[in-house]
Amino acid sequence: SLCLGGVLYPVDLLPGPVRILSNLLPITHALRGMRMTLLAGTPLTELIPPLLVLVLFAGIMIPASLGFFWMAVKWTKMSGSLAQY
Repeated sequence: SLCLGGVLYPVDLLPGPVRILSNLLPITHALRGMRMTLLAGTPLTELIPPLLVLVLFAGIMIPASLGFFWMAVKWTKMSGSLAQY
């Protein structure tokens, strides 16, 4: 996330294929929105695209993470390893 997300250097300096990968990280869009707001004083109406991307990430990742957690708990209950903790 540090290298591809734009924390250490701008995403615009990355080569084309790596820039595509960086757009798959939520931190890229969060940092873009924060920089637009804090450094450039961008109005709220221009922050809609990064916010929509973050909402899309949340809409996909939250249900997916809950599903994976449910499957992990189910598997540990079936294997009997959950009682050890």
